Amino acid sequence: MVGEIHGTKEPAEFVSSLVDLFINNGNTVQVGLEIPSEEVNNFALDTADHNIYSSTFFKTKRNDNRASSAWASLINKFKNIPNVDFFYYDVNAGDFKNYSDRDSLMYTKIKKRIQLHPTWKTITLSGNVHNMLLPYYGEIKMGLYFYYDMYRNLFNCILSLAHVDAFVTLLNDTGKIAKVRRD
Repeated sequence: MVGEIHGTKEPAEFVSSLVDLFINNGNTVQVGLEIPSEEVNNFALDTADHNIYSSTFFKTKRNDNRASSAWASLINKFKNIPNVDFFYYDVNAGDFKNYSDRDSLMYTKIKKRIQLHPTWKTITLSGNVHNMLLPYYGEIKMGLYFYYDMYRNLFNCILSLAHVDAFVTLLNDTGKIAKVRRD
């Protein structure tokens, strides 16, 4: 699990390097992104004829900066590579009644993918908060659900990386003008 500050490019580049490493060693990789599947349905069904930027997810203005060029570049780089498969695990509009169920539902979607392809390498990219292995303000987040599975021997290992850096590159879209910001 790779966590990021949404809108930064470095975590997506890191995931890209991991995918390259795994496929160069003969592995099949599935990459999960914190994107609602219904917002990329048309693209996911026919990657050869569609541009990821035409999907609802990337066409819609988002205040959280997830719909970054870094994520689109990651998808475009591997979209037609046979031993790389993308899946999208954020909740869809009708998936939940309480927003507090979001991390549990995302965990369940990822777990199903891992169970579907247990021999594949699985990499996820989400916000740092989601892959935390400790409660966040008293709430269990996606990473902690996986930790509990590991503790119960349901999964033999997980690795959770949070992207924290003194200097990052992101597109800062405050609603007025989009510009590159370095933090």
